[in-house]
Amino acid sequence: RKLLIGNNQEGRKYSGLHASRESTVIEWKDDWPWRMRRFQRRQRNGRCKMS
Repeated sequence: RKLLIGNNQEGRKYSGLHASRESTVIEWKDDWPWRMRRFQRRQRNGRCKMS
C-alpha cells in the first residue's frame, strides 16, 4: 500500500485523485490509520492550517 500526498493547484474545479511531478508517494505504515483519522477530525473542526 502507498500514501499519495499532493496539492491540487486547480482549486476545487476537479474532484478525485490528482498526481503530478510535485506529488509524493511513500510506503504505507500500519500504524498510520489512527493518525489519519486524527487529521480528518482536525480538518472537520477547522483546526488544520493550510499552507
